[in-house]
Amino acid sequence: MELLSSAMDAYSNLELDSAKNMLEKALAMKADVDDSTLAKIHVGLGVLWVGGYSDASESKNHFITALCLDDQVRVDPLFSTPEIDLSFTEAKASVSPSSCSELGIGEPILEACGPFDPIFEQKAQNEVPFYIEVSPAFRNQLSRVAVKFAFENRGQFRELNLKTTGVGFNGMLECDTGEIRTINPSSIQYYIEGYDASNRLICGNGSKESPLEILMDANYPLVSRPGLDPKECVECAPWDEACRARQKKSAGIKSAAGETCSMDSDCQEGLVCNSEMFTCEDKSAGKPKKKGDKSGKGPDKFYVTLTGGSGFGYMSKDIELTFYDENKKTIRSSANSEYLVETNGVVKTNELKAKGTGWSGIPIRLSLGYLINSKISLEVSGRVDAFIAANSEPVSCWDAAKGDLDSLTAEANENYCSTNLFSARNDLNLTDEEIKYLAENSAALDSDDGEMFKVRKTKNNQMAWLVNARVRYKFLSKGGLQSSLFGGIGYSKFKYKVLDTATNTKYYVLAGMVNVELGLGLAYYFTKNVGVILDIPIDFAVGKGFAFNL
Repeated sequence: MELLSSAMDAYSNLELDSAKNMLEKALAMKADVDDSTLAKIHVGLGVLWVGGYSDASESKNHFITALCLDDQVRVDPLFSTPEIDLSFTEAKASVSPSSCSELGIGEPILEACGPFDPIFEQKAQNEVPFYIEVSPAFRNQLSRVAVKFAFENRGQFRELNLKTTGVGFNGMLECDTGEIRTINPSSIQYYIEGYDASNRLICGNGSKESPLEILMDANYPLVSRPGLDPKECVECAPWDEACRARQKKSAGIKSAAGETCSMDSDCQEGLVCNSEMFTCEDKSAGKPKKKGDKSGKGPDKFYVTLTGGSGFGYMSKDIELTFYDENKKTIRSSANSEYLVETNGVVKTNELKAKGTGWSGIPIRLSLGYLINSKISLEVSGRVDAFIAANSEPVSCWDAAKGDLDSLTAEANENYCSTNLFSARNDLNLTDEEIKYLAENSAALDSDDGEMFKVRKTKNNQMAWLVNARVRYKFLSKGGLQSSLFGGIGYSKFKYKVLDTATNTKYYVLAGMVNVELGLGLAYYFTKNVGVILDIPIDFAVGKGFAFNL
């Protein structure tokens, strides 16, 4: 219509009165134009009244009339301003059968479900609340009210069911279910529909063809509704793979091999989405698995590993090594005599203390694991290290002589038994009974005169072991190559050796303790179930020391 076009040109040139006259002349010709053209004339008047005369009320009335005539009508982007857009949005929220009826315009198909206070602006990256009060006419009919929403004019509307509250319905477009966290939309389009018990649509606010709109911006204030407090939608947690996958999808980024997916289109070229693990993999590996099929790299859910290795340990805390029970009598050296028994019978023990380092042998570890997802798994493992330890024990020279000093063998004499015992009898004038008492009840002494006892090495089988539970995080998965970090807690018996300076004898000691484990893992899978694994754990024994193993 030429008159409408001339009026809007005059408005652009700030000839407001001229534009108003032309629009009113065009409106007077409404009998000769269709509803769609008449709606555009009312939109022109709405733009003029708020943009030219700053009269939002008169502008809104014209916008309502335009929408009643044609719910597809829009403001020309050339004339769009925040004030004009706000007035038009408010008009869309006010369109109802009654408002159109009052204007003598045919009613829309659906009657509004009830009074509704729409949100036009919301702070970005925050949830969006909805509340609608149900009209008395529908309170006994409405069974379900749903918000149909879409992001950034994409036109793909999804559904959010509201909950009953008092005389209305409310609900929240949340961070995850509404995908505000992952998409971070700049605008949300929506409309509301009400259904009866038979799921028949009986009312609505807005429509798919003429939806309401919420603009999202970080500078807008946070808007809430009674009983609905929106939360801020922070970034995805590092371990939340599903959240990150949604972010990638919304940004158009394809997932690489081993990363999360929901369908083949989520994966990079040449990859497909595994329907069991929901991770991207090679097309050949993505085919449905049959029983006995060994395609793919690495296990799907459960796995068992059997590994062997070696390492070293260190004990930072002194460990007491006691040869004799405290109930046995002992002697102690003194300034006057080294072999006098305490007259009061006080018992003392010979305690040796030492720190130590040692080789951990060749332990065998068995692990049972379960994959929670493509990156995180739980494991229970045990390590056993059977070995032959060289332990030392004191042996009475009296026992070696079998109670007869004259029958001491050459071997016993080499261990100074003969020298010590004969010195005790001859030099100290001790009787055989006194020597026997000393030999049977005293601890090994180191003196200038020699030892009362020989120290004999014995061989016996001992076992070091560890059981623990740990979590493994796989941070690299490329083809068959995998890298991971793991950590856990358990209980163990570590083997290590100490040096007793008194007897110059090496001891192997087993100490039970709680341990914390941290480590790095490397693996390469040739097939789904066969691969090479290298784990490098460091076990920290609480209060005792640590072990480093492969």
